[in-house]
Amino acid sequence: MDYLLDSDFYEVQVVSLITNIDRDVLIDLYQPLVGANAVMLYLTLYKKSKEDDSTDFYTMSDLFATMNLSAGQIVDARKALEAVGLIQTYFKNEQELRYFIFEIFAPKSPKDFFDDVLFNGLLISYVGEKNAEKLAFKYQLHRRLNKSFANISASFRDVFNPNYSDKSFRTNLGIETLGHESGRVRTDFHLDTFFRAIDENTQINHKILLPSDLLEIERLSSLFDIDEVIMARIVQDVYDPFNNLHLNCDKLLDACKSAATYPLPKKKANLSSGITSGTTLLAEKIKMMDNRSPIRFLQYLQNNTQPADSDIQIVDYISKKYGFSNGVMNAIIDYSLVKCNNILKRNYIDKIASSVARDSSIKTTLDAMNFLKRDSKKQRENVLASNKTDEMPSYDEPKIEKKDNESSIEDDKLTPDEERQLAKILNRRRE
Repeated sequence: MDYLLDSDFYEVQVVSLITNIDRDVLIDLYQPLVGANAVMLYLTLYKKSKEDDSTDFYTMSDLFATMNLSAGQIVDARKALEAVGLIQTYFKNEQELRYFIFEIFAPKSPKDFFDDVLFNGLLISYVGEKNAEKLAFKYQLHRRLNKSFANISASFRDVFNPNYSDKSFRTNLGIETLGHESGRVRTDFHLDTFFRAIDENTQINHKILLPSDLLEIERLSSLFDIDEVIMARIVQDVYDPFNNLHLNCDKLLDACKSAATYPLPKKKANLSSGITSGTTLLAEKIKMMDNRSPIRFLQYLQNNTQPADSDIQIVDYISKKYGFSNGVMNAIIDYSLVKCNNILKRNYIDKIASSVARDSSIKTTLDAMNFLKRDSKKQRENVLASNKTDEMPSYDEPKIEKKDNESSIEDDKLTPDEERQLAKILNRRRE
């Protein structure tokens, strides 16, 4: 639900213990990612849940006044919190009564945050490596235990000597209590389906896979457009039961490269002539970018041939480092190819990706394309101002503004034949 009304009602449910350390983590580690408005929304909702009053629900007009933010700003802040797993939002519309429930989760612990390749990578891309190191140092584990000391701590039985035959130890109170629970970041990869495929088709116990393994599996699935069932087979092929790590990420990457298929296009009558016009072409291009993995998109840009291993490695590196959505990643690939004469240069695309990552306003494919068009214009102006005669390729995608009635740009998918036709048109524009 992308809009809020003054008359909407909402309720807050806290599903995790939240400590003072969590508040520090929220400001130090999460605020650079989600922004100050999102952090204040989180704290405001949490405070509402602790108020000792006679009601469990409130009106949105109340929240607008308390935070002095517009409905649009609160929606953006809410989405940022949802993206990093700090809240989950539920909505019901019944008899013209719009009701929201916000579930509040605890931030990750500093260890879990920095061990998570997605959060660690985003923090580095937003604040820089040096500042990220300073933040990590603030939460550094300080343990100065000399190995010459023996552990003489008492055991549980030493103190309590429990009688486990007593019925008290077999009694379940049946009450679900609070723990320290962090919300899971949502992706298009469904772990339940993946686990079911692992259990039904392999000899692997999915519980042995580490959280870091699952994150890399999700990332590569999105990067190469591989579904959960195929990914389960790939994991079985590279799984090593005799290695403590069990899953070698380099081998997993190589296996995903091999498993990704690149079908040859089938001929079809030309699309309507309107596709070659500026705004229509851009709309169709955005649909392709949003609905294709970066490797698939790269394939379409080079006449449906398999990308070179070196290009796949570059795309994998950028994806792992910055964690962009497929649409934004594809916009960066397209721009880099245009500017570098159809050559994917690692240093150049890394520089462009870091520029995009630093601009917190870039959330969609269209945002990224408009940003890159502005960047291209600045570069050309600088070249002209310095009186250089070298011709600089321009990024001449027409700029369009997002409008409420243009949701079809992001929601509608191109058919495979339309994608192939569009790829040919885009290639001709580069020649």
